Amino acid sequence: TPKPSSAASDVYKRQVYQNVVEIDTAVTELRKVSEYAGKSLEEYMSRASEQAQKLGVSISDYVNSTADWKRLGYSDEDAENMATYSTLLKNVGDGIDDVNTSSSYLISTLQGFGLLADQAEDVVNKIDAVANTQPVTAKDLGEILTRSSAAMSAANNTLEETIALGTAANAVIQDADTVGTTLKSVSMYLRAAKSDAENAGIEVDGMANSVSELRSELKSLTGVDIMLDSKNFKSTYQIMKELSQVWSGLSDVTQANVTEMIGGKRNANAVSAILNNFSVAESAMESAANSANVAWAENEKYLDSIQGRLNQLDASFQALSTDVLDSGLVKTVVSLATGLTKAADAMIKFTGAIPMGAGIATFITQLGKPKMTGFTIVPSNTPGGDTEQARCSFYWRSAAREYLVKPTNMAA
Repeated sequence: TPKPSSAASDVYKRQVYQNVVEIDTAVTELRKVSEYAGKSLEEYMSRASEQAQKLGVSISDYVNSTADWKRLGYSDEDAENMATYSTLLKNVGDGIDDVNTSSSYLISTLQGFGLLADQAEDVVNKIDAVANTQPVTAKDLGEILTRSSAAMSAANNTLEETIALGTAANAVIQDADTVGTTLKSVSMYLRAAKSDAENAGIEVDGMANSVSELRSELKSLTGVDIMLDSKNFKSTYQIMKELSQVWSGLSDVTQANVTEMIGGKRNANAVSAILNNFSVAESAMESAANSANVAWAENEKYLDSIQGRLNQLDASFQALSTDVLDSGLVKTVVSLATGLTKAADAMIKFTGAIPMGAGIATFITQLGKPKMTGFTIVPSNTPGGDTEQARCSFYWRSAAREYLVKPTNMAA
């Protein structure tokens, strides 16, 4: 039976060692921010290994993701779940290349809409379902939500409504940054929230000076009321939907006045895109409403690809590495090597010579003009073993007794 070459064996050993180091480094970071220790850490690592292989991601990346979510204040359990869903979004989200990016999208969306960790899967499903069926990518939606979630939530919009309006605008504008900023601006213009807009760095040219002024002018131009009642605003989505229903019947001048009134001059194109293509927004709403389990189903297809299978292989090899080589053994060997290196360094400092090989009794006795030409090792309680030439001697302790390494034949 042919045997693996020495070179291939060396590559395998180095990779096993590197895997163990990467996982240990990730676990160390996790332990700094979590309560995992002892048995609970072992149980977590078992789950992490299983999830990493299920998702087709390295164990070290999965553990690092858990630590990142812990730093945001999530509980151990929630952080673990968030690591799963941010990885899932990375796998199925077209245009999303790494888990740090997918995590940032989830963070912005969850915090912007005040959603809980157990709603993260629903967020991933909605983004994936809309990206699969509408003229927008998951990355586009992530960027749009990052820039608009908090403002859109404050303007009474749901996650689905925000995704829908963003999709309609992006279908024409094809610039997620601009679309996200437009949604943020429109949500404030439609509430005449001038101070909020100024604080957010949004231009307020054309914004109404008060809610009553905006309500009166918009209603006179379009017949659309921005208020549900005297105290509550309609959502941005609802207002835009009602405007889209009368939009084609308005004159060009009126349309221009309305777009500036509800979004400012700089956002006129994106506002017009939404109003002229509101059927896209409604289609996106339908996709979001029927998104249950979409992401996991797509992840199965991803894992069936060559890249997905290669990633699963990498995760499995990392798991195997930790079974073959325990991190505790690596730490012991490294500590031993560190101790030997320090001992050699001490030798060099007082002898000027370098110890060769593994035996401490075989030094180079001629390196130019060394400070010494030899040494003896004697028990420290023997004659001459206590103070003689103490300035260049040092102690070596065995398990049983203490010895003194004493220079001899000192060169001039």
